[in-house]
Amino acid sequence: MRNNSLKELLDQFGLRIKEYIVNCPKHPLDGDEYSPLFRHGDNYITILFLSYSCFVGYPDEICKELKQSKYIGYSCITVLLNTDCDCRSIMLQNVLSAMKLNPHLRHKSKLILTTYVVQEKYRRMSHRRHDIYTFFKKYFKRLDKNGVKCSRSGLLHPNLESFDGVEQKDNNELNGVDLTKYRPKPKSVKIKNATSNDRHILRDHVIFHHLNVDNAVLMQCFINDPLDRMAETMFLKTQVLDDPMRSMQQVLMENDQILGYFRIIQASTNTDFYFCSINPAFAIICNNYYFTNQPEKKWRKGSEQDVKRIIRTLKIEGISHIIIQDCQRDKLQRIIEYFEKLDCRILKNFLFFLMTHGQANNVVETPDDTLDFRKDIVNRIAANPSLKDTNITMVLNACRGDIDPIYADYFDMEEFKYSSGQDKDLPPNVAVMNSVPDGMASLRCERHGSPYIISLCKNIHKNSDCRKITKLNNQDLLKDEMLSDWKEIAEIVLFDKHKEHRIDKEPFKAPPILDLMLKIVHDLEELGIFNRNEESGRQAKPLFYRIRR
Repeated sequence: MRNNSLKELLDQFGLRIKEYIVNCPKHPLDGDEYSPLFRHGDNYITILFLSYSCFVGYPDEICKELKQSKYIGYSCITVLLNTDCDCRSIMLQNVLSAMKLNPHLRHKSKLILTTYVVQEKYRRMSHRRHDIYTFFKKYFKRLDKNGVKCSRSGLLHPNLESFDGVEQKDNNELNGVDLTKYRPKPKSVKIKNATSNDRHILRDHVIFHHLNVDNAVLMQCFINDPLDRMAETMFLKTQVLDDPMRSMQQVLMENDQILGYFRIIQASTNTDFYFCSINPAFAIICNNYYFTNQPEKKWRKGSEQDVKRIIRTLKIEGISHIIIQDCQRDKLQRIIEYFEKLDCRILKNFLFFLMTHGQANNVVETPDDTLDFRKDIVNRIAANPSLKDTNITMVLNACRGDIDPIYADYFDMEEFKYSSGQDKDLPPNVAVMNSVPDGMASLRCERHGSPYIISLCKNIHKNSDCRKITKLNNQDLLKDEMLSDWKEIAEIVLFDKHKEHRIDKEPFKAPPILDLMLKIVHDLEELGIFNRNEESGRQAKPLFYRIRR
C-alpha cells in the first residue's frame, strides 16, 4: 500500500506517526545513534517512508516536546530509549511522566521501546527459546496460567495486575517510586545474569506499571549486539507502513521473529491500540457569512475567525469534519436529509455547529430564507436510527431575540426567563448548546469573533462533559464587567440535565472511519453539495471545503 494515494489519505486524516530516539547525554553510544535509512539534518531527520517523522535528541529536549506539543495530525508516538547504561530507568520515568502531563497525548497510541543486550551464554537459539523464557516466567511468580502468553518464538506477555516481584537489593525507592511492595517472594528465582543488569529489566516494568500512562505499550527487546538496536525500530517501521491499519498488538505478536529477538510486551489497558487510529467522531461546521436578502445585516464579520478557531479545536481533538459556507435553505435541507439517512452507527460522537443570524423561538436564518433549528435540523438528525447510541451535540451560535445583554436595563434582567436546561421532547442522546438563551441577542466581535466560540473552543480541551463545558463558558463570559449582572449567558438543553453528555475522544481503528469519511465525500459530490463552480454571492466558493482531521 506504499503509494501516493495512501500517503495523501494518511496525511489528510492526521494519521502520521512521530518517533523519538532518546540518547543518553552521559553515556553516548558509538555508531548506532542513527539508522542508515534516515536522511540526516542538524538534529532532525525525516524517514523516507510515508507519514513518518523522527527526532533524535537528549531526554530534556524530547521530554519538553512531549509535555507541550499538541501533536496535531499525529495518531501515534513511538520512543526508543537508545542506551545500555543505568540511566535507562530514569529516562523511561521522565518520558512516561512527560506523556502523562500532556492532555493532548492521552488518547493517542504510545509505544516505548527499550533494549537489553543478552549475555554471550544466552545467545544460542536453544538457550534463548528455553532458558530466558523460563527465567522471566519465574520472575512473575504470581501469574496464573492466563497471565503469560508465549508464542513459538518466546514472546512473553505479562499481566501486571498480578505482578509481585522485582529483585531489589539496595534502594527501596527510585525517583519517588516506592519499590518495597514489588519485592519478590522468598522462593523467587535469583538473578541469572541473562543481561548485564537484569534488575533494570523488572525495574522498568515497575516504573511503567506505576505511572499507568493511558494507551501506552512498553516493549522490551533483547538483542545480541548493541549495533542491532536500530533493527527493531526499522522492523516496526517496515511492518507498520506495509499495513498501517493493523493494531499495534497484532504487529508485535505476529512478527516477533525478526533476527530471533526475544521480547517482553505489556500494555496499560487490555484494549487494542492502533498505529493509525481515528477519533470515532464527525462534525459539520455551517457558517453563514454573507446574506443576499438582508442589506441591513449583509455581513457577519468576525464569523470567519470562529470557523478557524473551531477547525483548530477539532484538529487537536482529532475530529473529522466538513465545512459548509453560506448554504442556502434548500441545500442545507438536502444535507440534513442525507445525514438523517446515513448509516453512522460506527460514530461515538456527532457534532453540528451552526453560526448564522437568528430570531426568537428557535428560528435560524439562511442567506435566502429561515428554518426552525429544533424541528428542521436537530430533530431530523436525531431521527437517524443509526445514531441512537451516538452522542449528538448541536451548537447554535446565533441571536435568539432582541435583548442586548450588554445594554439591557435592570427590568430586562429581572423579567428575563431562563431555560430550565431540561426538555423531555429531546432524545436522551442529544444536547443543544446555545450561545444565548431564547430572547437574547448573541455577541460577536468583527475582529476577534464570538466570545462564546472563543470560550467553547478553550473549554472543550479541558472537559468532555457538555454540562461542565457550558458552566466554564458562563464563568468566562460573566467575567466581563458589562455582563456580570446576568445569571447566565451560555445555555445547554438536555433530556435529563442531571445526566452527563460527553464528547468522548477514545481512539478507534482507522479503516471503518476512513470508509465512512470517504463515503461522505463521494455522496456529497454526487448530491451537488460540493460544487466548485457554483456562485455563492460574492464569488465562486465551494460549499464543501474539505474533510480532514
